[in-house]
Amino acid sequence: MVWGGRGSRCIIQSLPRRRGTYSSVIPGLTRNPACEVDFDHKSVDVICSRYAVTRAVFLQRRGRGELNRTVPFLTCNFCYNPNMDNIIRDMLSLEYYGPKVEEGRMSSYDTAAQIIAFSDFVGILSRVTFGEKIQLNTEIQGFRGDSFDIDFVYQIAVVTAALTAGAPLTPAALFSLLKDSIKAWIHLKGKPPKNIEYNNEQTIVSIENNHGSIAYFNNNVINVISDPRAGKAAEDFIKKPLEAGISALKIKSNQLSDVADIDDKDAPAFIPIDMDTPLIENTVKMSLEIVSPTFKEGNKWKFNDGSDTFLASIRDQDFLDKVDRREVRFGKGDRLAVDILYKQLSSAGKLKMEKEVIKVHSIEEATEQNDLF
Repeated sequence: MVWGGRGSRCIIQSLPRRRGTYSSVIPGLTRNPACEVDFDHKSVDVICSRYAVTRAVFLQRRGRGELNRTVPFLTCNFCYNPNMDNIIRDMLSLEYYGPKVEEGRMSSYDTAAQIIAFSDFVGILSRVTFGEKIQLNTEIQGFRGDSFDIDFVYQIAVVTAALTAGAPLTPAALFSLLKDSIKAWIHLKGKPPKNIEYNNEQTIVSIENNHGSIAYFNNNVINVISDPRAGKAAEDFIKKPLEAGISALKIKSNQLSDVADIDDKDAPAFIPIDMDTPLIENTVKMSLEIVSPTFKEGNKWKFNDGSDTFLASIRDQDFLDKVDRREVRFGKGDRLAVDILYKQLSSAGKLKMEKEVIKVHSIEEATEQNDLF
């Protein structure tokens, strides 16, 4: 369907998940369409299949396809779940400043990417703060101001029992994590942390960057900055605009009258952090029962520590060389007295634990000697 406007046109292309009749009047779209805004046949796709789009407003062209920032171009409304018994609502404003704004040269292509990226970022923050069992609804209110401002109204609904422990369902909890995440990216300057430590209550995390500087943040910051999706979103709505004519960016909370500031000098910091980010390392002396050795280089041995059976690599080259030369022998039930390194990593936003035997001190024979390997 095509709706014409002076100097521009807006094409809304419906992609239903099931057959249905769509209204030919704007507003009035239902179901889950994808929306394509076309400026003189140079189109920018705004994929909204994950949203229940119920209203689309044409985007008026100004000059050579630039955005008229006083005209809203898309509003995404959502269907709410009546089973959700806790709801919070706030408006976040994404404000861009700089020569590009003053000259009215904000590209509609870039704006569409920034809208999607910031919406994705708010979604990640919401789930890290309040848990996975939430329903997030966002709505673009429009464009305004002497700066280039995009207003996002969000609503989060969640069942009380599903709330993450220690995270009150308030706009302050979400915006606090947003600000701390931005500060952490700037602190790390795009590099993995050198060291991370949590306080005894696991509520505060200290992050040491590669320059030896230590800063303290909300403990959930690690789950945000180590998530490659969050890094990609931050890159799209922060780094790219700040490297393309925008000198400053502000994110404001309407309810809290609070603001997060980012300058163009910090733009390089906003990239995905290494997928495997070391979080905590701890070396422990213990005795491990040999469940299954391996004699192929690079493979992991199977051990039991008395409660769990697990795989671990052996980094003690002297011990491995003795095994190769048959200078050491061990049988079923024998144990190794070792120093074992536990490494907690964040990979693709998920936590994982790796174990490495860094030193083998001795072989402890089982009480009854069994067949030798």
